Amino acid sequence: MSKIKRIGAKEELTAILPYSKEPFGIPSNVYIIGTMNTADRSVEALDTALRRRFVFQEMMPEYKVITPEATLHNYLWETA
Repeated sequence: MSKIKRIGAKEELTAILPYSKEPFGIPSNVYIIGTMNTADRSVEALDTALRRRFVFQEMMPEYKVITPEATLHNYLWETA
């Protein structure tokens, strides 16, 4: 969602939730991050719809972060 449409912005947009009847909006610190397999043809229509509505930024992996040594270190650090 565009920054100007988020809560507290100039053109803030909110919706009324159907069950609670409370207003709902997107805060400025929330980001929607999704992944998509570019080889999957079964989602081509969905892909087209998403590309019309959202900004896409390709993010390649940082291979130095996913080396076996780094992966083992992170696993050991989190389970200690």
